[in-house]
Amino acid sequence: MNHSLNKFIINNVKLEKLESRLNKFNPLNILKVNEYELRHSNVLAWLLDPNENHGLGEEFIKKFLGEVILLNEDINLEISVVDIYLNNFYDIQVLREWKNIDILAISHSNKMIILIENKVKAKESEGQLKRYSDVVETKFRDYKKLKVLLTVEGEEPTENEYVICNYYSILKILTNIMKLNSGNLNDKVEDFINYYIEVLEDIVDEDEEIIDLCREIYKENKKIIDYIASNKNKIHITKGSMEEKAVNVYNIYEKSIDMIFRHGKTTTFLEAANKFIKHNNDVILEKESNTYYCFINSSMDKIKSLSSEGTPIYYIFNNRLNKNNRLRMFIEVQSFGDNYQKRQEFLHELNKLDEFHIKERSFNPESRYTRIYSKSIVVNDITEDQILKYMNELYRNSLKDLNKILEVAMNIKK
Repeated sequence: MNHSLNKFIINNVKLEKLESRLNKFNPLNILKVNEYELRHSNVLAWLLDPNENHGLGEEFIKKFLGEVILLNEDINLEISVVDIYLNNFYDIQVLREWKNIDILAISHSNKMIILIENKVKAKESEGQLKRYSDVVETKFRDYKKLKVLLTVEGEEPTENEYVICNYYSILKILTNIMKLNSGNLNDKVEDFINYYIEVLEDIVDEDEEIIDLCREIYKENKKIIDYIASNKNKIHITKGSMEEKAVNVYNIYEKSIDMIFRHGKTTTFLEAANKFIKHNNDVILEKESNTYYCFINSSMDKIKSLSSEGTPIYYIFNNRLNKNNRLRMFIEVQSFGDNYQKRQEFLHELNKLDEFHIKERSFNPESRYTRIYSKSIVVNDITEDQILKYMNELYRNSLKDLNKILEVAMNIKK
């Protein structure tokens, strides 16, 4: 074990590279903004207020609301794209912790309420969302309302009147805003937002180079990393023991080891999904994580030219096994890029078939993610073999509908 520990920390170029990437100076990390919902909510409330000193005016709030509508385009919402882009939001009041609600934005001139419950590490408390909803419904009876549960991965709310948003969406909005406004903002504001973007990148784990590096390090040092992880919180340890050495190493490399353990150690869901790809010659992996698995059927290659932004249609396995023992599978239509008219035509033609029911808002030019097929199954025995079995079952059962989808898409392509 001593040799494994030494091998892990001495002249480990990959560990040094990871350390360098993770320990880049960021004052917001020193303040631990990344760890506390309260601090994220403070930043978001600041960005949402058009009258604040960031100099962005309505840009963030309008892009945020637009993103929420696009993410939930299959749901009938009280607030529409027209409400957002044709109205002025400079009268908006952004309140923090009003009646314990994380963020409440009120526009009296537009008779509009935006309720945001923000969850970074904590989970919903029982009855929390309903309680906040009831308060807002009572106080603002005649107002249009958008109630949002904001989480790292877009977790589904327990209350039906809430819609989802995730931190990747916040990252995407801010990244695009900074590309458009670079050099036009106050230098200190620009630095602050860029630092916050780095915090968001860490939270959503979107840096594929870091994820790949973590997996390589874990694969090469699995035994000692598991040992460190199992001993890192021990208090009563013998001086000079292996446990003490493990705790000391963890204290030195805490951020890197936590990152390696999170990304290197794959879940049962991911192991099953990787086997699913190997066992099915007609599927191609697009993107993976411990919570979702994105892939395409090889036949989808025939319709790639419909989109200027990659594969226009793809499959997603969604992992909710730890929450409700449910494995879900979607077929989703993404943006067609510059070919949005073909996207509209495709969805209109698909909607003519009895098997598919497309929401009206999905035909908007701004629409980007439209779920056209959704099935789920309860997995009572959460083992790799059982998950794989149900993945295969869900996939096989979808192929008849997939053929109809591809037939419509091919006709549009002509």
